[in-house]
Amino acid sequence: MATDNPFAILDDTAQGRDTWRLPTFGPGTEELRPEHGETVLHVIRDCNLEISNQAGSGGTWQTIWRSPAPGTLTATDRRVAYGCRRFEAGSSYGGFGVAGLAAGLALTAISKGLAKARSAGHCFGAQARHPSVAAVAFTRLGSASPPVGVVHFDALGDDRRWRFSFCAVHPAGTTPAIAEAVAAAAIAAREPWLGDLSASETGELKAIGSPVLRPGPGATAVIAVPGARRPPVANRRAVR
Repeated sequence: MATDNPFAILDDTAQGRDTWRLPTFGPGTEELRPEHGETVLHVIRDCNLEISNQAGSGGTWQTIWRSPAPGTLTATDRRVAYGCRRFEAGSSYGGFGVAGLAAGLALTAISKGLAKARSAGHCFGAQARHPSVAAVAFTRLGSASPPVGVVHFDALGDDRRWRFSFCAVHPAGTTPAIAEAVAAAAIAAREPWLGDLSASETGELKAIGSPVLRPGPGATAVIAVPGARRPPVANRRAVR
């Protein structure tokens, strides 16, 4: 069955994956397997992800998935990919008194053990390819230097817009340079079909120049990238 989701729970041994929508990771790792000729720009470990979507233009954004534990973000010259092996983190239980605390710890261990068993050999995977990226944003949190914040990427699906929001607790994980690199790569991805874009879209691309996303504390800087394309439908397959 065809699906529009740019994410899935991926089996390490599965074949025939829709590679436009879904990344491939090394077995047991969150390391992206680059395609032939693909260049890795940034790898950000201990990074959290929230995925939202918007049905129709101007519709309400709805949160679809949040990572229960940090994963790994990989930005390349072709796509932004995210992998999380701990996508089933298990539940935590508490209790009162010595006996209750012991029972709570036992239940927590069982829950986390079952979650680990369910997720063995699988990885949550999500990605957005640069031709589909319609906007890039950086929200600066506080006044730390270098800035710490959240990087957002909006990508077009078949009938909706998808938003990937990445946040890391260490400064190197969410610098504006990462958002700027993805915006520049998304603009470069338009070059092969510039002749197919409208005059206004071409003008907007040229006006962006070198992307700059350097907001002040508590502010958000956004770059809209015109000419985004929806993913191809041919050979699309659902993966669990």
